[in-house]
Amino acid sequence: MKLVSLICTLSLLSPLAAHAQEANVKKVLDMYDTGSNADKESIVTILTAVEDGMGWANIVLKKRKDTPPLYCVPDGFGLTGEQILEMLRKEVKENPSSAEESYGLVILETLEKVFPCTSNRNDR
Repeated sequence: MKLVSLICTLSLLSPLAAHAQEANVKKVLDMYDTGSNADKESIVTILTAVEDGMGWANIVLKKRKDTPPLYCVPDGFGLTGEQILEMLRKEVKENPSSAEESYGLVILETLEKVFPCTSNRNDR
């Protein structure tokens, strides 16, 4: 049953990812807030995967050494999907217009704000 729920959630979010204007934070938060436990689990998994991909991009940027990382988390720190979800909620509360933006873009912008890179902290 969890697999079916995951497939349904992915099928709802996948078209949204292809059309960034539809994959807004408001829709993701609404889907989470009104979804079943399995739906919520799937959304958290997707948010985690998005941040993981951004983390891998940071690793590539760090290896290149000619472009700074997108954001810099402290050594040994890992974000959970639930933390990412709460970061989105906080961002929407502080900046209501972000609710209409792509959830991936808002995740990135929030990570850049929360974990800015400084000259002595370029770990991710």
